[in-house]
Amino acid sequence: MRKVGISEISRNPAILNGEEILEIVDKKSKRSKYIAIPSDYREKLKGLIEEIEYARWLESNREALQANHRYVQELENSEARSLEKL
Repeated sequence: MRKVGISEISRNPAILNGEEILEIVDKKSKRSKYIAIPSDYREKLKGLIEEIEYARWLESNREALQANHRYVQELENSEARSLEKL
């Protein structure tokens, strides 16, 4: 895996045309930002990419899902209480 900086890519975009796996690093913070993998490996990575996208979707929608879960529980509880009265 070859480490490249963001500014290096902007100066020489042809870096992205190669067959190498690239680790894109922010040289100032020395933190890894992205990993670029040639699209030739798309089929091999498809399942993993879907898992990552789903995990990110869950994280970004966590509050809405929890609110919906509480709402459904409240409905179920109120329906149960209504049935008990019958």
